[in-house]
Amino acid sequence: MRWLEIAVEANPDSAEDIRAVMARWAHSAVAVEERLDELSAEKICRLTAYLADGDELPVTKCELLNALWHLGQLGVEGASNPSERWTDESEWHTKWKAFFKPLLVGRILLAPSWDDSVRGTDLVVRIDPGMAFGTGLHITTRQTLLALQDRLRPGDNVLDLGTGSGVLAIAAARLGAGIVTALDKDPRAVDAARANVAFNQVEGVVNVDQSSFDAEESHGRLRSRFDLLMANIVASVHCELATAMIGSLTPTGTLILGGIIRGRDADVVSAFDRHSMEVVDRSDDGEWICMTLRNGSSSVN
Repeated sequence: MRWLEIAVEANPDSAEDIRAVMARWAHSAVAVEERLDELSAEKICRLTAYLADGDELPVTKCELLNALWHLGQLGVEGASNPSERWTDESEWHTKWKAFFKPLLVGRILLAPSWDDSVRGTDLVVRIDPGMAFGTGLHITTRQTLLALQDRLRPGDNVLDLGTGSGVLAIAAARLGAGIVTALDKDPRAVDAARANVAFNQVEGVVNVDQSSFDAEESHGRLRSRFDLLMANIVASVHCELATAMIGSLTPTGTLILGGIIRGRDADVVSAFDRHSMEVVDRSDDGEWICMTLRNGSSSVN
C-alpha cells in the first residue's frame, strides 16, 4: 500500500499546533522527529503526516494542506511550507527496522518484534509499529511509560486513551494491571495494537477497541470506572476531553497526561483544575512535559 507523506519543519513552539492539525486527517499516523540545526544549533521538529492512497486521498490531502496554510497565515512558523513524497509500507518497515533498537525505559525493555536477541526478563514489550507510530522511542512515550511504572498498582483497571501501537497498554499488562482497555479512533492503530497485544500474549488482560472517546462513553458505554487513565496525546485534546477523562475515573483515580509541549502546560493544568484535579508529579524533558494528576481531595504523592 502507498502512503503520501506530508512533512513540515518547524520550531518546537509550533509543533503542538501542527501535530494537532495533522492528527485530524492522519489520526495516529503522524511522526515527530527532533534534530539540531547544524548552522544555528537550535532544535527543529519535523512533523510528517501519512495519508493512505485511495479514493478519499485527494479530498483529505486538500483539506490538510488548506488547514496547514491557514495555520501559516496565523503565524505558525513552517506550517504553510509542507513537502510531499510517496512511500510504501515496505520502505516504512525497512526504515524502522534500521532505526528501532531495544531500549530500556525504567524497568520496561522495549524491543522490536523481529529482534529475538532480547531475553532474560518478563518486562519486555515487543512492538511492530505498523503505521501506528508508537515504538516508545519518542520522549513523550518514554515519559508516560516512566510515570506508569511509578503509579500503577497491581490489579488496577487501566484505560489507555489513544493507544497507537499499544506500547503503553501492553506495558501496563506486564506491570500487573488487572484489566486494560486500549482505545484509538484510527482503525490502523487498532489493527496494529491488536496484533502487538496478540504477539505479546496479553489478550487476556488488554482489550483494544476503536473509539473517539467522549463524555457519553465515559459515563456509560465503557461500563467501568478506571483506577488509572493514561493518554499520550496533544495538549488541545487533553483540554477538550478533560470532563470525559475525569468522568471515567474512580474517585481516587489517577491521570497520566503525556504529549504536552512546553507553553501549553498551563492550558492543561487550567482545564483539569476546574474539576479539582491537581498535579502531583511532573516530568520535563526538553520541550515535552508529562503530568500526573489526582483529585485534590484524595491526592497523595
